[in-house]
Amino acid sequence: MEELIPTAYKCTQAEFYAIVKLAMQNYSLKLAKFTALKTKYDAAYGTAILTALGLAEAMPGVEARDFDAETFRGELITLNKNCTKKWNLLESYIKEVYIDAALKPALQAAGSKEYDKAVNKNWEHTVAMNVAAKGFMAVPANNTKLLGGGTNMPVGFEAAYNGDANLFALKYAAYTAATETTTATNAKTKANNDVYATTLDLLADGKTIGENDEDGAFVKLFTWADLKTIISPPKSASLELEAQDSVTLAPVADVTIVMKTEGGGQISLTADAVTGIAKSGNIDPGVYVGVAKAKGYNDLNFTKEVDKGTGAGKKLLMVKI
Repeated sequence: MEELIPTAYKCTQAEFYAIVKLAMQNYSLKLAKFTALKTKYDAAYGTAILTALGLAEAMPGVEARDFDAETFRGELITLNKNCTKKWNLLESYIKEVYIDAALKPALQAAGSKEYDKAVNKNWEHTVAMNVAAKGFMAVPANNTKLLGGGTNMPVGFEAAYNGDANLFALKYAAYTAATETTTATNAKTKANNDVYATTLDLLADGKTIGENDEDGAFVKLFTWADLKTIISPPKSASLELEAQDSVTLAPVADVTIVMKTEGGGQISLTADAVTGIAKSGNIDPGVYVGVAKAKGYNDLNFTKEVDKGTGAGKKLLMVKI
């Protein structure tokens, strides 16, 4: 199984992009000093870094893929309902023409063993149910029997069921792709890390120039920590977490949440008993690793980047034990 590549920079992704842009702005203003140090430094050198940064920034991030997955999941709920409703109709058609010892094998061949789990939104079982149902109706002998000479299954039912089944399969494939994020995440992380390494080399030369000139202000222009403080002052972020049941999406009451940063900071929150929402204001920007706990649910581990400003949020989909 592919493992996640760690980020080289110790800040949020949004901070990373902003810091590099600020560093390159400073580089452009002080270009003459850099060129005097090394001839490789010119306007094109800075443009190349910004171009690479833009390409990395444009690659979809975890939040975007999470949004896609949630969107697809909502669509799957509707499509799943369409399929299970049609399977109920198919069951009635089967019961009409298969009797006694022939009934149970016919229902099983049409996917009855998958139905209960499909109704409970176990998507892979919906796929299996649909495959079985489509296969059962596609057998000429079965199809003729189900039609009952025009007295049982409507002529257009098979095509309608197949249409819903195919739509579900396509959406499930899109959902699966959106939730399998390791490869996409690694590609973006590598692109970010490459830009970070190039930027650090430039910053190191900037510090050398400032130190040789005994210019402390110049040094600060090319020191990562100082640039980060400009981009994200302490206590300049806020966060809203929303705990929901992973199946019904109903709020989960009395969820306790503990979040820690790489720097050792810790935040403890309790979600509202009615809405399932927990808020934290005036916190340090950073990458937080958290765990959410609630009675009757499995512990949920999660990671959230919290950047300067308001509006940072995340849904916590809790899975029942």
